[in-house]
Amino acid sequence: MNETIDLKHIARVEGYGRLIVDIDNKQLKDAKFNVLEGARFFEGILLGKKYNEVPIIISRICAICSASHSIVSTYAVENALSIRPSEQTHLLRKLLVYGEMIESHLLHTYYLALPDYIRQPSVIPLASSHPDVVKRAFYGHGLGNEIQRKIGGRAVHPIRNVVGGFSMFPSLEEMESIRKKIPLMIEETLETIKLFRDLPDQPTIESKRDYAAIWDCNEYAYCYAKEIAHGYGDPFPATEYQTHLIEEVRPYSHTKFSSLNGESFMVGALPRLNLNHHLLTNVGKEALELSKLNLPDFDTYHNNIAQLVETVDCAQRSIDILDKFISDDFEFETFDFNPKPGNGIAVTEAPRGLLVHQYTFDEDLRCTYCDVVTPTAYNQHKMETDCVDLIPRIAHRPREDIELFLNMLIRAYDPCISCSAHSVKLDVKFV
Repeated sequence: MNETIDLKHIARVEGYGRLIVDIDNKQLKDAKFNVLEGARFFEGILLGKKYNEVPIIISRICAICSASHSIVSTYAVENALSIRPSEQTHLLRKLLVYGEMIESHLLHTYYLALPDYIRQPSVIPLASSHPDVVKRAFYGHGLGNEIQRKIGGRAVHPIRNVVGGFSMFPSLEEMESIRKKIPLMIEETLETIKLFRDLPDQPTIESKRDYAAIWDCNEYAYCYAKEIAHGYGDPFPATEYQTHLIEEVRPYSHTKFSSLNGESFMVGALPRLNLNHHLLTNVGKEALELSKLNLPDFDTYHNNIAQLVETVDCAQRSIDILDKFISDDFEFETFDFNPKPGNGIAVTEAPRGLLVHQYTFDEDLRCTYCDVVTPTAYNQHKMETDCVDLIPRIAHRPREDIELFLNMLIRAYDPCISCSAHSVKLDVKFV
């Protein structure tokens, strides 16, 4: 069979890339995932900048994940300069991360992923076919943005989180307003988990490759961890990420490819669940049980429902922190520290997975070295190797099904290729 499937534009991803899949006699011959965005140059832009400017600039890498970039950046700067923020600052940053997780996960699952599963071209027709689901999407996504806005000062690119602490706190009325809205969002997300769980004719994949996430033995870590864990080995210190997570340049892509122990691996919500599910909140465990995921789960498509489980978990964690601040109020702090030059590394979990920042500062406290590795750079290799398992499963199906399932595979990673373009090109060649 000689046939070429050329899907020039796939909406509902962030950025522009290309997946070329060659199929020979219903088997995968080759798969290449190309990121075609131009270089962003953020690591070069930061060179020579003062330490307090770094988090403000670097959060512009991404609009959807700007809170994660802001928080991991400030944490890395603080590690480099021997600054130790308060427990109150840690809690506020966690709350900001939870808001981002809620907003980003619901944006992806409702607007980007769900239309595929109910065979709609976009979320817009869902307003007619599933109006209640669209209302849930607006409510939950809006609430995630509201948490970021009232904690971070803005829904995109937070300005209150700074090196050493927070420059401004939300009011009691703002915290109470958020607190009252969260239980309904939890209830509605549980309903959406059941919707995803019960949809018929879902594609499946069983690519038993490794997975990784930050690790804290005492907590389901979304941020502030000092180790990285993976499924097929012991955790290792986050400071050794360049030793274990090897990046390489390939001529057909503008993004580096990453490997762990010489193999592709996955980061994101499903790997986090695989590693940390026993540390979910009680409501998070209820969501996991409702999802019927059997962990460890190696089905990339299940990353969608894993994001919904995490949404419920983050919502409950938000309630717990808000209740503490509503009860105890804030302690207004002054940023009295004596920064020292040095190198600092910090890791966090952006909604799409493992995010690493590293900086070095000189005697003038100006940045002389910067390294940032984003989740999609870690996942890019796995997008290719997943095709080894997927193609034999679907090669017998009609052409339109093969196209759809490949698109769904890319979207399941919730890739953040860039913040400006919104299409992926897929070429599927049968030879």
